[in-house]
Amino acid sequence: AINIEKDNLSFYYLRGLSYAALQDYNSALKDYNQMLLMDSNCVLAYFECGCVYSQSKKFRKAISNFNQAINLDSNFPDAYIQRAQVYIELGKKEKALNDFQLAIQIYLKESILDEANQLTQKIKALEEEIKNTPWWQKHIF
Repeated sequence: AINIEKDNLSFYYLRGLSYAALQDYNSALKDYNQMLLMDSNCVLAYFECGCVYSQSKKFRKAISNFNQAINLDSNFPDAYIQRAQVYIELGKKEKALNDFQLAIQIYLKESILDEANQLTQKIKALEEEIKNTPWWQKHIF
């Protein structure tokens, strides 16, 4: 399909998703970067790059891409959720809570209550985890 329609963003997006599912992250990133060459404001390309970087444990790059997706579309709850997951990996649980809460606000605004309720449960569990973390683990010496 790409050989026939080289300018079709959807084809690169779908192939990138396929590569990512196969854990061929370099090929997935090539497709997402091609999308960005074609449209530098492509929110989905930044989001998917963030997901690939997150899966390959390149957390700074993941956050940078999620930030870019959010800058382009501040009403994209999945970007906040994925960035929150990265923050959890990095031990920045308070930042994760904030992102989950932002995603909930978007879901509530759009009357997507099931997802809002699921995130509310996640927030409660994370708050409990934070509360039970010894003080010395919360500080960097």
